[in-house]
Amino acid sequence: MPDPARDFDVMLLITYAIRADADPRGYEDWLRRVDSPFFNAAPGITHYGNWKVTGGTNHFAPNTHFDFVGMASPESLDRVWNDPELNRFRREWRRLWGIADASPTAGIQTCLCERTATAAMQWSDHLALVPADGATPAGWETWRALRALRGTGLGFDRFHVRYGAGPDAGGQARGALLATCIAAPNLTAGRPAP
Repeated sequence: MPDPARDFDVMLLITYAIRADADPRGYEDWLRRVDSPFFNAAPGITHYGNWKVTGGTNHFAPNTHFDFVGMASPESLDRVWNDPELNRFRREWRRLWGIADASPTAGIQTCLCERTATAAMQWSDHLALVPADGATPAGWETWRALRALRGTGLGFDRFHVRYGAGPDAGGQARGALLATCIAAPNLTAGRPAP
């Protein structure tokens, strides 16, 4: 069975916040039923997952959520970024869940990223992310932000990611952002598929 953490070497990293009433209105269920299936069926997207920050140091603050939009290749960017159907869906997401009056620093940030180092680990519904300040630590993968497509950017050019088996995945790393996957094609009822 393919490992979704290895299905792509180029992605869009999208950070954002949701409305205060989104969770009581069923945001996470909507991601699983509507959003995730729609984006994962789109041409050019190989693996789309929705994540929420659950602890550690939030390097995306004030944003609280992020998506990894894995693409088949760098050539997929135009199709994924400019497709009219995907853009209509994005506008509907903003209408339903987005913060209309977000300041530029709290608005949606989208960066095109490429994987520059891999590690021997399996995808998990928990991960840790730290800005890179040197060589890739053992057991982590490294990504480089190529450019901001929306917003002001991440505030760092490279970052390390480590998937883990529990909520403290990589939490021992100083300054790690900890996150839990809300929706992805390899989740069953909110848990990784066997």
